[in-house]
Amino acid sequence: MASGTVRSSIHIATRALKYPVPKSDLTTIDICTILNASTWGAPSPEARGSLCALLPPTAFANFQLSVDPAYPSELTQADKMEVDGDESQTQDTSLPLTELFDPSTFTDPHFLAAAHTFQDHIFSGWMTDAHKEAVTKYEQGIIDGSLHAAWKDEVWKREHLPPIPVVTSGQPGPSSDDSGIISESWVSSPFYRPQ
Repeated sequence: MASGTVRSSIHIATRALKYPVPKSDLTTIDICTILNASTWGAPSPEARGSLCALLPPTAFANFQLSVDPAYPSELTQADKMEVDGDESQTQDTSLPLTELFDPSTFTDPHFLAAAHTFQDHIFSGWMTDAHKEAVTKYEQGIIDGSLHAAWKDEVWKREHLPPIPVVTSGQPGPSSDDSGIISESWVSSPFYRPQ
């Protein structure tokens, strides 16, 4: 997709957004042009160390896949309830994380999905003050009990109001409340038995 097409699509999409869109270049370029193996060497070693602290254990060469000790088939004693083990999933800690970082992480589908989601959040305004205020209002509504989501039946009734009868003569029209009124179709059915 051409850069001009992306920018015009973003411009059209921003008109419909509730929150102001940040004027960041991160929203107009492919995030993979920034986060890739060739750009990994650009930051300082200290900055790379800080970035490594944010990455999952699977991003490092010394990661060893294992089953959690709390998994039922791994329990050696039936009564043992140790959920949080002390074992780390990365075994060798003699090298700094920056040396153990696996650059193929940048092409991993899970990493790419997370990077694109982060970019979408920036574009959608999730990092703006207006969105943070909306989240705070939502959390406060949960805490104090004032937040209410209508049941689907309530929404359906609100959206499908019964028709208002039109009275053409001096006689009242049929009521929307049919309690006590027997319809002609019910009287003519074989299940109707007068008392």
